[in-house]
Amino acid sequence: MEATVTVTPLVPWGSTDDHPQLVWRDTLDSRYLVEVQRTGMHTCTLAVFDHDNGDRLVMEADIRLSYAALFGPNAANVAVWREKVIEFIDSRGAP
Repeated sequence: MEATVTVTPLVPWGSTDDHPQLVWRDTLDSRYLVEVQRTGMHTCTLAVFDHDNGDRLVMEADIRLSYAALFGPNAANVAVWREKVIEFIDSRGAP
């Protein structure tokens, strides 16, 4: 299952749609859209988009899944991803 990560959100802001390459998504501070986009069976990209700036990609990181997460990620993975994103956003400071 080889795929290419997109530099735009797989699912638009505010949408409840799903996408076959979307492992997890969340919003933060009513500004940032966070997606984990599948790039392989056990590989993903953690992508953060700034909705206030046209959903511009502001962060991406390659991450691995310890299992395929076909039915979604486990809570421990989500906690790690969320912490990584919060650290990144906090390091940017106020707009």
